[in-house]
Amino acid sequence: MRLTTHRAVAIFIVALSLLYLLTQAALVPLRRLLADRYLAKGNALFIDQDYQDAVKQYDKALSYEPNDELAAHNRQMAEAASTDIAQAKPFFQAQGVEEVLRRLAEAQLAYSTPKAALAKGVALYTAGEYSYAQYPLLRAVQLDPEYAEAWNYLGLTDQELGKFNKIYNVKSAQAFTRRDELTPKYIK
Repeated sequence: MRLTTHRAVAIFIVALSLLYLLTQAALVPLRRLLADRYLAKGNALFIDQDYQDAVKQYDKALSYEPNDELAAHNRQMAEAASTDIAQAKPFFQAQGVEEVLRRLAEAQLAYSTPKAALAKGVALYTAGEYSYAQYPLLRAVQLDPEYAEAWNYLGLTDQELGKFNKIYNVKSAQAFTRRDELTPKYIK
């Protein structure tokens, strides 16, 4: 039996199509494996509070499995945590990261005096813990809206957080404006 050119081309195309489908089917488990590895790396970085690198790992996981809801969810929380650690509380609870939860609870204490809240906020700010520092500083200005020093540190903290989320640049400007309104002219 002799093959015609058309028949040979058709068989070749069918064979290529089958080879493509088999290759894709074989790649599915590999893609899932790679996505899971990047998800695990992202989670480890998230636990270490290295949010920017965690986001990159989640992006890699999503490049292999675009519909991976856990990677997408964790990416969103890691991105938010870079400026507001409280938004990542569910992640840290699920992972059992007690140290972060303890520090967050301490930062969110209902300080009874503005001076105590400011002292905690300044300590956190000085340590570079801006995501935590905002809570006691906000508490300080809630307790005493006329507390220029608290407004100053809140503005400085928001300025640092503005490097990750532009909304904080607006908050920083508002805090500095309030600080300037409260500061006597002879000190300026």
